Amino acid sequence: MPKIIDAEFGPVTVHRSPHARSVRLRIDHLGNLSACLPPRVPLSAVKLLLGSSRGRLRKMIAEARASSRPLSHGQAIGSSHRLEVRQTAAATPSCRVADLTVVIKLPAGWDVYGEPAQAFIRQGAKKALNKEARAHLPRRLAYLAKTGGFAYQQIRFNDARSRWGSCSSKGSIGLNINLMSLPPHLIDYVLLHELCHTRHLHHGADFWKSVEVVCPDFKSLRRELKHYQPGYQP
Repeated sequence: MPKIIDAEFGPVTVHRSPHARSVRLRIDHLGNLSACLPPRVPLSAVKLLLGSSRGRLRKMIAEARASSRPLSHGQAIGSSHRLEVRQTAAATPSCRVADLTVVIKLPAGWDVYGEPAQAFIRQGAKKALNKEARAHLPRRLAYLAKTGGFAYQQIRFNDARSRWGSCSSKGSIGLNINLMSLPPHLIDYVLLHELCHTRHLHHGADFWKSVEVVCPDFKSLRRELKHYQPGYQP
């Protein structure tokens, strides 16, 4: 298969498909780029799309690579859990979250750093993050809402790869369980950000003025948050 060498992203594998109607870029779970294009479309079209999509691609690649970092025994999960990986004589893997420990048992023949094992360990880590998020975030959101005079309808939890939080027109706030991997001051910033959306469903001047009232240093926090990705942060 032909490849394009991009100065920033490196090799981009190119596939031609008779079913393709336009140039499409894809990113696998390891952050590798590929392109699919119609048979008669020149390779220069891929280069043009790469050039016009760099910001979005950087973010998506970072998310994919963050979620694919290997997890290992003793690693911290979220704000209070620790990962314990054991290899046993059992034929199938198992996971248990108890006493602030994520206990993963893998068959003895499994490569701990192989994708099947890592995928299973990631699922265990997400169970711990979900447990932490449901225990901590509702109370913290309620406190910040009361302090700032905000009102919201309900909280929904998710494992989104593209955003830390969301707010619907009805005042329903969505929170990413991966928030539990952030420092506490950044968690508060995200919660306040979404609470401000209960008053302003946009990112216009009025919204940012509202954020500044409850979070005067929001600009520095916003910059700091960009160093993290919503996908799982080991």
